[in-house]
Amino acid sequence: DAGAAGCRTCATCGTGKFKISDCSPGAETQCSDCPKNTFTISGATDINGCVPCKAGEYSLEGSGYCEVCSQYMNYNEDEKKCNCFVSFEEIDGACTCKAGETLDVDRCVPCEDGRYKSKSGTGSCTTCDTAAIRGAFDTIPGTEKTSADSCACGLGKFSKPPDKDNPEEDLDTICRQCSEVNLPDGVNCSKVGLTLANLPLKDGYWRSSSQSDNIVKCETEASCVRTSPSDNCTIGHAGPICS
Repeated sequence: DAGAAGCRTCATCGTGKFKISDCSPGAETQCSDCPKNTFTISGATDINGCVPCKAGEYSLEGSGYCEVCSQYMNYNEDEKKCNCFVSFEEIDGACTCKAGETLDVDRCVPCEDGRYKSKSGTGSCTTCDTAAIRGAFDTIPGTEKTSADSCACGLGKFSKPPDKDNPEEDLDTICRQCSEVNLPDGVNCSKVGLTLANLPLKDGYWRSSSQSDNIVKCETEASCVRTSPSDNCTIGHAGPICS
């Protein structure tokens, strides 16, 4: 803009600023910062020349351009920085899902039952059935799905490891139906996540060790009453079938 006679040419406002008044013989052009979340590259003649940022972009006051937060981030006005969405965690400046969780569109969700994920990332969870226990489609209640240790056989089943001494035995840990043991009435399979090692026997039944699935009915039920899962016999009784 040209000033009055004898006045020099008025300076223009620079990047990120807009003009609030022209220069005068005794004063320079007055400029102000464009508001946050707006920008101007070469300066604006008034505040209407401060261009709003597009959806998903942000800028600080006096900016010549708008910035975009990285994927899975929102701009936090109070902290003046980009933060991860609520369900994500930040690792090395990137937002990702923690171990035990996977990406569902734009949020992290826990792995489904029967799946687990041992490392952070947006990849899918591993299926227990293919990677840990064949036939396992459940998760041990109360466990985090961060390793194969969370994999579980469902109700009425228990996991059985391979018998390395038996060449005809399956080479994988498998889910076995409790009804398939020799005396199914002697086992209590009312929980998810049972294993051969912790397979609970009902009172009146016995097995030689926690690695045996051969269930034997005791001659006297009172001699085979357990006070803990590790006990095989009533106190005062020992040996085969707690005789």
